[in-house]
Amino acid sequence: SNKDLKTLIVYHDDANLTPAEKQRMSFCISVPHETKVDNKISKMIIEGGKYFVAKFELKANEFILAWDWVVKYLPTSGYEPDSRYCFEMYSGEPKNGLFGIDIYIPIKV
Repeated sequence: SNKDLKTLIVYHDDANLTPAEKQRMSFCISVPHETKVDNKISKMIIEGGKYFVAKFELKANEFILAWDWVVKYLPTSGYEPDSRYCFEMYSGEPKNGLFGIDIYIPIKV
């Protein structure tokens, strides 16, 4: 159903190490595991495990503020990021101009 559909942006590169023009990302939608794909669309599996999750409600032009907060907070949190992909997940349609965004940072156990 549409309420189970999730939209994500997966980041393949570390923004601190990779110049902006070379950073790679995947724009994704959730699909059932058994979904078949052809060579125009590929399927990615987000690895399980432990994630630090920061939830925000923001205007579209404020997304960078959310990432700034996460980048500043994480080193003081006691959590250590690991090598899995970071991603953003969006919850539903924007309400009153605000987007629900969850930032997922993989962490070591």
